[in-house]
This record gives sequence, C-alpha cells and structure tokens, in this order.
Amino acid sequence: AVLSALIVAAAVPAAAEDLIPYRRLAWDDFRVDPTRTGEMSAATEGQIRYSFNWEWTQRDSTVTARLSSLQVDSYFDREASWRKPTLGDDPDLLLIHEQGHLDITHAAALALKRLRPADFGAESAETLDAARDRLLGRVRKVFDDALAANRQRQRRYDEETRHGRDRAAQTRWNDALRREIADGMKRLRPTPNGG
Repeated sequence: AVLSALIVAAAVPAAAEDLIPYRRLAWDDFRVDPTRTGEMSAATEGQIRYSFNWEWTQRDSTVTARLSSLQVDSYFDREASWRKPTLGDDPDLLLIHEQGHLDITHAAALALKRLRPADFGAESAETLDAARDRLLGRVRKVFDDALAANRQRQRRYDEETRHGRDRAAQTRWNDALRREIADGMKRLRPTPNGG
C-alpha cells in the first residue's frame, strides 16, 4: 500500500499564491508595510516545504513503514516578508542582505534535497498507526532539526553582517553562500554514470 502525506515546514502557514519559488529577489517581491517602525527597513521570510509518500508492508503481525518518495523545495514567503515604503540610503545593499536570508534558507533546502527515502530507514510495529507514527516522527525530527539550524544561522548572519551594514562581512557571506548554493546544485545533478 502507498499513502501520501504533505508536511509543511514553516513558521507561518502561507497560501500558495504568496509563495514564490527561490530566485533572485526584487523590491517588487516585497509587500510594502507603512505601519512598520524601528530600525529594520525590510524582512525576508523564506520557507522550506517538504512532502513525501510512504508505503507499508505487513508480514505476520509486524507492519513496516518506509518513505517511497521525498520532495523538498524552498520559497520566498511574500505574505510574511515586508519592506517599509522608504528603504534608506542604500536600497541595493539592503536588497543584497535580504537576498542572503533567502539564500541561507535555499542552501538548507538543497542539503535536505540530497536526502533519499532510504536515508530515513524503516519503522516496524504491531499496528499500521504505530509504524506510521514512528516513521513520521523520524522524518519530522530531521526537518525540525534542519529548520532550527537554519533559524540559528539566520541570526548569526544578521549579527555578523550587522543587518547588512558591515560591508566586508556581507561580502564574505555573499561569497560563501554563492559557493554553497552552486555546490548544492551540482550535488543534485545526476552524474553521467547515473550516480
């Protein structure tokens, strides 16, 4: 038997029309929010969404559940992201910083995309519900841990770049993220040998 599950890994649920697949951002992508106050001129919310199919088999009184497919994607969440009507002295530099937030989320998604269903193993139990719940718990833990690491990295990025104001630190992060994403994309492409 094959069953499907859609699990959305996001801090804020978003409607599909508010999610933009990962790409280079433009200020038009951001929702203008004139009510925002404080130092920040913009905020970027990225999302990692994953879905999977799972299957089960039964032998005697033991049910075994395993993933049969896994899909991971990253998005810019337009509804949760915003910008002030005026963007300060250097909107281009600010947009580069905001792109960095989305790049961090995309890099995390690329690492998760390399996971294969077999990486999650199988869970066995006496009932289908118990086997399924154990498997889903294992999947959820992997993604929850990755999302927690992503949030921590986002905070470190803001601290080290001082929200984009430290140009040297911003350049270091930009270069590192560009390399990380390029490497992540290469690892996703099948090799000519089928590997």
